[in-house]
This record gives sequence, structure tokens and C-alpha cells, in this order.
Amino acid sequence: LIMTLFIVAERLGHFIEEPMRNTIMDLPMYRFCATITGDLLGPDHPLARPREGADASVWR
Repeated sequence: LIMTLFIVAERLGHFIEEPMRNTIMDLPMYRFCATITGDLLGPDHPLARPREGADASVWR
């Protein structure tokens, strides 16, 4: 039981250390960057478009 708790704590710590690795359960860093770029440079700027399409699945 104690070993299971240590393993769970280690995996959770690894997830928290790297929240933007671009896997399915991580934060959508590229969407954050595209939103900030759109706010600064305007929505028509080429860098303001996210790498994925507008209809891509995003976990919320």
C-alpha cells in the first residue's frame, strides 16, 4: 500500500513538472500562445492561428 502511494505521488509529480508536453492530457500551450499572439499582433497575423484546426478537440 505504501509503495503504491509513493508510485502515485511520483507520477503525479512528473505530470505537474511538465504540464505542457503536448500530449492529450496536457495543457494546450500552442493555443495559449496563439491567443496571446492574436491579442498582441491582431487576429489576422499568421502566427495568431493555432497549429491545430479550429475544430480540433481540446480538453476543458
